[in-house]
Amino acid sequence: MSKTKASEVTDGLSKTALLAECIVVPDPPNGIDCRGGYFNAFYGETMFSTGNPPNTTVGDGMSYTRNWPPLAPTGSTAHVQYTRSMHTDGANVAMADGAVRFVTNSVNAAVWTATGSRDGGEIPGALD
Repeated sequence: MSKTKASEVTDGLSKTALLAECIVVPDPPNGIDCRGGYFNAFYGETMFSTGNPPNTTVGDGMSYTRNWPPLAPTGSTAHVQYTRSMHTDGANVAMADGAVRFVTNSVNAAVWTATGSRDGGEIPGALD
């Protein structure tokens, strides 16, 4: 559990992503795929990265994932899980101030990346 206080989100609560959509899939027959397993945080199942826009074709990297649709292919190098949804053009994201926004797949990459930092000092601009 994080002990981060709202006052420590110096980039601004309305400019910092807190939660984002993640597609939940059934376990494949040849192993487990726990992305989106909200019930625990084993190996970061509840995390998401703003390193690539929503619904990126870049694969997630987890040591326990498998290439299992509808998600992008996976790797086993770095622990990273990108925001993904069943929407064709974006995903819903909850900001630290409680607002929910629909972020399109074509969001400005620098703006999207900046929303993933709470104290990086970036001026991210608008998600629209």
